[in-house]
Parts: sequence; structure tokens; C-alpha cells
Amino acid sequence: MRILQLFSRYQERGGEEAAVGLIGRHLRLRHDVEELYFENAAWTRLPLRSRLLLPFQFFWNPSACARFRAEIELRRPDIIIVHNLFPAGSAALLWLALKSGIPVIYYIHNFRPFSVNGYCWNGQAIEPAGLERNFWPEIWAGSWQHSRLKTALFAAVLTVLHGCGAWRRIPCWIAISEFMREKFAAAGVDPDRIHTLPYASEPAVGPQRVAVFPEDPHFLFLGRLIEAKGIFPLIKAWRMYCEGNGVGRLTIAGTGPLLEHLSKEIGIHDRIELAGQVSGREKESLLEGCTAVVVPSLWWEPFGLVVQEAYAYGKPVLAAASGGLTELVQDGETGWIHEAGSPAQLCGQLRDAAMNPAEVARRGKNGRALLRDSATVDEWLDRFDGIAAPLVARTPVPGKHDM
Repeated sequence: MRILQLFSRYQERGGEEAAVGLIGRHLRLRHDVEELYFENAAWTRLPLRSRLLLPFQFFWNPSACARFRAEIELRRPDIIIVHNLFPAGSAALLWLALKSGIPVIYYIHNFRPFSVNGYCWNGQAIEPAGLERNFWPEIWAGSWQHSRLKTALFAAVLTVLHGCGAWRRIPCWIAISEFMREKFAAAGVDPDRIHTLPYASEPAVGPQRVAVFPEDPHFLFLGRLIEAKGIFPLIKAWRMYCEGNGVGRLTIAGTGPLLEHLSKEIGIHDRIELAGQVSGREKESLLEGCTAVVVPSLWWEPFGLVVQEAYAYGKPVLAAASGGLTELVQDGETGWIHEAGSPAQLCGQLRDAAMNPAEVARRGKNGRALLRDSATVDEWLDRFDGIAAPLVARTPVPGKHDM
């Protein structure tokens, strides 16, 4: 199949962008894949005169739409996969994709179209009102870019797309966990159109070497530095652990809005290292050298690629009972599950892991086995083809599209 992927890159690279790249690499093993990317960060560099037009470009970005039309004419794709279109792609891009006559697959990486910030998060807690198309709580909280005005504008875009029936016209949705499928079905998406297809891990991931654990406990957090990821409960749990004579260190790897605050908040006595954004060999080294990976998310985590990464290196996971994480982490077998936002429970699990190296090794080994026994890339491709091929077969005149 000829596949076109649409994605507006966020200002800060995160798990969703990594997942889009992963999906593209896997699809290329079997299909002809092109990617049309839009840069959200570019909007922040526009001159003032151009920025005055941005509220209108949320709805219709002429440049993005022109690029999309040109790509359709050049590539004649059989399938369009939509990941994220906002804000740089604009709402019009979704409408043009649906109007083209080409089957559209919408990948559910987060909670849009039912949440302005995509997290169902109001800055302090889960805010599920958007699942009933009520965006006022998120607007009042200024949940997108810490601005009520920007949040209201984005909410208007989502509301217009709901009102004109654009979301209802999407023929196929792919959820990355059963949790996300159930949430979208409860929000009104036809459950018969939603397919659950978790990410497959990279063929090269999962080194067969024996997992090595440090002599002193070393816990690792990998992710965006935002409140929804549970950074503050993690730090509180770590301080409780240290006050109880816990040994070892904690590395927090990632970047985000809280980086500067954390740099000021964390003292050298806390035995916490801020590693910043890591990738490649630096990231591999952290995974190889840690005791366990901590995923203390407060929001409904859709999946958790970092869990797969931990398992690949034979490391167990200390995870919050949050969204799709409970489908990946088996309490007592591949890691520990704690109540989301409970520093006391997480502290107890840090202590348990630190004092029981044999149990850490056992759960890490089980995690690697679970990853090895999950869907291979070939199996993932077979399942994707089983979803996409019928959509292509139902297209009346492949290659001729109404734009």
C-alpha cells in the first residue's frame, strides 16, 4: 500500500513523536510510506504580523493545506494515517483528508479530540469533562500552554470539528491500548470502528545479554517533565525513601516546562541527577545501568513506550495504576504497581526493590520474556494490514480523489 502519515511535531519531542517514527519504520518494511510533517515550533518564530493571523490558521492553514494537496496529487496514497494535526496542520487538514475520498485512519496516541491538551488534564488532576464534549473546565484551568485564551481557541476548533461531523466521518481509529479503546467508545466513537493495536518493539531492541544491575540501587525516570507525568510525587517519594535511610540514587532524564523549576528545587543532598534530554547510546547506558525504571504518571497514560524499553534491558518497572500502564506492567511479576499520586506507596516499592535484588532480577527477566512473547513486527504488520486492507478495498476508484 501507498501510505501517507500526517503529523504536527510538538515543540518538545516526546513519546508520541517517537511512536510515529516507530510506526513509520515498521510500515516501511512492507509498504511505500511518505510522511508529511508540520512544525509547531515554527509558529513561535514567526514575526508579529504573521502571528496575528495564527488564530485563523488554527482553523485553516493555507500553507499546510497546499502541501497536503500537492502530496496527494504526487503520491496518490491508498491510506492516510492521521497522528496529530494541531495546531500547525490546522482543522482544515482533517476535513480535506476526509473529503479526498482516501480512507483515513486516526491513530489514538492521546485524548484528542476530547481534550484540548490531549491529556484530559487540568494542570493538577485528571479532567474527564471533554469526553462529554465539555471543554469549559480545561478552558477555565488554562490547560493548554497555561493560557485560558489559547485553550478557548483550541477548544473552539475541536468543537467546530465535532459540530460539522468531521470526527464522526473518520472510518477507522487505531487505539494503542484497550484502555484507550474503551475511553473513546464511551465518548461516542463507534466501537466497531476502533481497533486495538499496541506498538511493536523494534527488532533490534531487547539485547540478549544478561541484565546487569548496579551494586547500589539506581532508579531511572524517562519522560517529559510535566506534572501529569508524576514528577512531584516521585520526588516526594524519593525524599521519604532517603529520610528512611534508603541508599542509591535517582536519575530524571527528559526535558519540559518543569526543568528549570526542578533544577532549583533539587539539592545535591537529594541524590537526584537531572540528565536532560537523552537519546542513542546515552539513553541505552542509563537503561543498562539502572536497577528499575519508574513510571509514576498521574494522567491516564495511553500506553508507555518506556515500559517496553525497560523490559528490553531486563529491568522491572515501578508504575502507577494509570491508564494503559496496567496492561503492560504485571504487579509482582514484571514490576510493582502503586496508586497514582501516592508517594507513600511508591516509597515502599523503592525500598522493596532496593532491598531485594534477586526479586528485581526475577521481575526484570519476566518483563523481557513478556516483551519477547508479545507481537513481533511481522505480526504487528499482519494486524495492521488486516485493518487497512478492507478500507482500501472499499475505496470506489483508487487513485482518483476529490480535492
